[in-house]
Amino acid sequence: VNPSFIERLVHRGELNNEDISELGAPLLMAGVDTTAYVMSWLYLNLASNPDVQTKLAEELHSVLKGADLTTVEQMDSLPYLRACIRESHRLTPATPIQPKKMRKDVDVVLP
Repeated sequence: VNPSFIERLVHRGELNNEDISELGAPLLMAGVDTTAYVMSWLYLNLASNPDVQTKLAEELHSVLKGADLTTVEQMDSLPYLRACIRESHRLTPATPIQPKKMRKDVDVVLP
């Protein structure tokens, strides 16, 4: 299992309990803001594409039959919804895409 960034900092002794408590709220709010941003774009993208919106509504009605989406199994049975979310996120990413530059060249060795 790959530890999170915060877990790695704790294991290295670079982050204590006080630091974690100070980071908790900003990290939670960043997640809430990002989710709200992604969902807003999804709604706008669906509204801009009525044929897609209609097809998605048909899938939701046929699979959920008016019930709320509450389980992973339900989500797994909605491939068009998953595709809509992914396409919306591809078209309008949650954060700006910034290319990164390496400070120096590296050799990548494949097994």
